[in-house]
Amino acid sequence: MRTSSVQDASVFGPVCVGTGQNVTEDTAEDCLFINVFTPSNATPGSDLPVWVYIQGGAYATNSNANYNGTQVIQESGHGIILVNFNYRVGALGFLAGQKVQQDGDLNVGLLDQRKALQWVQKHIHLFGGNPNHVVIHGASESEAQCSQFMEAVGCSTMSCLRSANITVIQKAQATSPDPTDPTRTTPSFWDFVPVVDGTLIQDRLYPLFAQEKFIRVPLIVGGDTDEGSNFAYNATSPADVSESLTSLYPSLSSNQLQSINRAYQGMESIPLHAEYFPAASAAFGDAVFTCPGIHMSTQMTRAYLVGGEKVWSYRYNVQDPETLNKGLGVPHTFETEAIFGPGYGGGLSSSITNINAGIVPIVMNYYISFVKTLDPNSFRAEGAPYWMPWGAGERLKIQTNQTATEVIPGTQKDRCALWEALSPVMDV
Repeated sequence: MRTSSVQDASVFGPVCVGTGQNVTEDTAEDCLFINVFTPSNATPGSDLPVWVYIQGGAYATNSNANYNGTQVIQESGHGIILVNFNYRVGALGFLAGQKVQQDGDLNVGLLDQRKALQWVQKHIHLFGGNPNHVVIHGASESEAQCSQFMEAVGCSTMSCLRSANITVIQKAQATSPDPTDPTRTTPSFWDFVPVVDGTLIQDRLYPLFAQEKFIRVPLIVGGDTDEGSNFAYNATSPADVSESLTSLYPSLSSNQLQSINRAYQGMESIPLHAEYFPAASAAFGDAVFTCPGIHMSTQMTRAYLVGGEKVWSYRYNVQDPETLNKGLGVPHTFETEAIFGPGYGGGLSSSITNINAGIVPIVMNYYISFVKTLDPNSFRAEGAPYWMPWGAGERLKIQTNQTATEVIPGTQKDRCALWEALSPVMDV
C-alpha cells in the first residue's frame, strides 16, 4: 500500500487467518503487516543492527504474531532494531497443485516472507537500521490435496477460488478430505506446507544441505528437549506410534516403521500419558525438528572449515514444574519467553518470572550479542558460560543454574542417522 498519510501504529494490524480459525476482528485475509520496534533515539543515520523475527505456526497459523520488542531493545542498550511480520498461511499461503502453478504461484506464504525481507532492505534505514546488517531469526502434498480443497470450496478454476468468500475458504479447510485419511473431516496443521517448486524451493532439505547449497553465514540452531510432546499421538502401542508417523509420512514401509519403533523402545514413562507416548513424542520431535537441526549444524560446520564462519547449537532444557506435571517436559518453542522476555506478549510458563527468571538475561543476551556481532559470546551476560561452536558435536545445554556445554549422546546420533536414511521416503 502506498500512501502519504499518517499511519496509525498504536494498534497491531490483523494477523493472517489460519487453518481451522474463524475470521474475527483480530484476523483477516488482508493481513500483510510489518511491525518495527526501534530505540526512541534512533535516526535514519543510526545504522543499528536489525533483528528480523519470522514467526512460526507450522505454516497453518500466525501463532507468534506481534511480539513486543521493547525488552530486547532495552537490554541491548538501545542498540538494535526488531522487526516481525505476518505472512499467509494454510490454504491461503500454501495451496499447491498443477492448477495453482499454471495460474498463480506456489509457496506464496514464503514469497510473503521474502517480500518482507526486501521491504526491510529498502526501508529499514529510515527507522535507524542498517540494511547491510540484518539477522534473520525463525522459530517453526499437492495435486490430490488441491483438487479436494477446490471441490470443497465449490470451485474448478483459480479465478473462482480467488473470488470466494474467506468464510467459505475457511470452512473448506476444515472439511476437505485428507488424501492420506479420507475419513478425517477436521483441519490438520500439516495439510498445507511448502512444496518443491523448482525456483524458490529447488529440492528437499537433506539433499540441499548435503550438496552445500546454502548461504554461508554464522548460524544459531537449536531446539527443546521435548520437541514432539505438544504434537504426538498418545500412543498405547507400537502400532499407534506407526500410525501417527504414517499420518505425516505415508510412504514409510512396515519394515521402516519397525526400525523406528526399535530405535525408540523402552523409553521412560511420562505422567498423564499412555505407555508409548514417550516413543511417539521423541520420534516426532526428532523427525521434524531435532535431527534436521543437527544435520544442518553438521553440514554447515563442515562447509565452514574453509570460510571461517561458525555454527552454534543449543538444547533448551529449562524445566517448568507445571509443564512437567502435565507430562509435556520442555516442549516446542519453550525458549521464546527467555529470548524476548516475559513482556513479549506471548504465552508464559508459570515459573519464568520466579524460579526460572534468571535464565532470561542469559538467553536474551546470547541472542542480542549474535545480532550485534554474529557471535553469541561477544556481549553475553555476566556469568554466562562461553558458548562453544558446534565443532565435533558440542552444543549448549541451557538450564537454570546448570547451563553448560554437552556432547550429543550416541543414541541421539544413531536416531538422527536413521531419520537421514529415511528422508528420501519421507520427502524431506
